[in-house]
Amino acid sequence: MNFLSGINKKLIMYIAIGAGAVIVLIIIMAIISGMKGSRVKPEVLETKLGTAAEKYFYDHNDLLPQANGEIRNISSTTLVNEGYIKSFDKLLQKGYTCNGEVTVQKNGEFYLYSTNLDCGEDYKTTKLVDKIKTDNPVVTDADGLYQMGNSLIFRGEKINNYISFAGKNWYIMRINEDNTMRIIEQDIIYTDEVWDDRYNIQRESNTGINDFEISRLNDGLKKIYFDETVFNESDKSKIVFKKLCIGKRSEEEFNNTGSIECSILTKEAEPIGLIQVNEFMLASLDKNCVYSYDGQCENYNYLATLQKGTWSLTADADTTHKAYKFYGYGFDISNCSNTTGLRMVINLSSQINYVGGTGTEEDPYIVE
Repeated sequence: MNFLSGINKKLIMYIAIGAGAVIVLIIIMAIISGMKGSRVKPEVLETKLGTAAEKYFYDHNDLLPQANGEIRNISSTTLVNEGYIKSFDKLLQKGYTCNGEVTVQKNGEFYLYSTNLDCGEDYKTTKLVDKIKTDNPVVTDADGLYQMGNSLIFRGEKINNYISFAGKNWYIMRINEDNTMRIIEQDIIYTDEVWDDRYNIQRESNTGINDFEISRLNDGLKKIYFDETVFNESDKSKIVFKKLCIGKRSEEEFNNTGSIECSILTKEAEPIGLIQVNEFMLASLDKNCVYSYDGQCENYNYLATLQKGTWSLTADADTTHKAYKFYGYGFDISNCSNTTGLRMVINLSSQINYVGGTGTEEDPYIVE
């Protein structure tokens, strides 16, 4: 019995030692696995870098850009040295060597944080505007992106200029000289709005006054920006403020360069505007599109799909109470006191990073 008891004790001891060894091995493997799991790919590092920059500027808000549209940069080296993020060699998976910075842009009262990561041939942050240019090389005929002055303008009928932003579908109309992207809403949220309905002394009636700066339209566009159901804070951080082109246009004017519309600008930069008369004309590839009312302007023109009526920013130069209404087939001149929709036009920051999409109707560019 004593002999058997001794064997049992040894067996229990061996089992305990074996079990302990297994537990130690499991712990070691878990630690190794955890260490591997803490190392990330560049795509994940971008997010961590942006978060670190937000924390940094929260603690150093005096360093934030102060003027509307102003941009400031902070390097990854500063964020590492200040303890806001680990060094890249401790964060990145083996094989990657990267450096980076974060761009902070003030748009209105909001800040857009945009990461810029460069890992050589392995990975590099792509800006949305650069992706659009790569996907749409400049052309001189047929549908596509045209170089016109210092801007790049989408023209034609079948082009890949679809973009999704703020839960809505838009068309990219142009890439401005400063690489901001001018986009127009495909659908209409606000449907029954006046351009203006004030008393017009010349008409002796409430047909409105077609001076944009004092118009109901100007007031209304400002209110839309502050409607939280339209744009949230993240959306607003990406919308660039620009002065609007509010020059008046005669119905018999054939200049479509924008020099007429942009001969007068708003006193202040604004976040939201509407289409200008010349923009619809420029989008058409029909050489017979000469006047704003020409039916042929809807030919070979992606904007002709926008059938719901909307006011334009452009007022009639020959009256004091009329402005241009836009439909897919072209423009009508209407009393400012009449009602129609407001199809928003905004400018997106050049600092927005490419997330996904190819610009087709089925796979639009994505702005998160």
